[in-house]
Amino acid sequence: MGRNKTYYLHDDVLELLGDAGGNLINNLIREHFSKDEETLKRRLEEVSQEHDQILAKLNLKIEHRMKIENARLQKQALSDEEQARASQLSGWKADWEDKRITDEQYFKAFGKDGKYNQALADKA
Repeated sequence: MGRNKTYYLHDDVLELLGDAGGNLINNLIREHFSKDEETLKRRLEEVSQEHDQILAKLNLKIEHRMKIENARLQKQALSDEEQARASQLSGWKADWEDKRITDEQYFKAFGKDGKYNQALADKA
């Protein structure tokens, strides 16, 4: 809330003010502090809005970083899968070169698109 302030008035001034003047000062003080309370409420709302904005920006950054991380992990998973496929293909090719499998079996392992397929290789 507001700050508490103490005003010291000379005795002569108090006599001149009387009851009506004292009430006037009290009313002015109350009005001042009520406005101060409203100002604090507005400031609190502003700070709350700023907090919400910062939180929204933070959430956007987190989402962006998560998307980047997921993309990186997917790419890494693909590269792992490609490496596994390459090792299978190299093993299949080594079998073909060592004449452990026939040319017909070797070429059946490749699909219509010309890519090596383990399922086709298992059938051969």
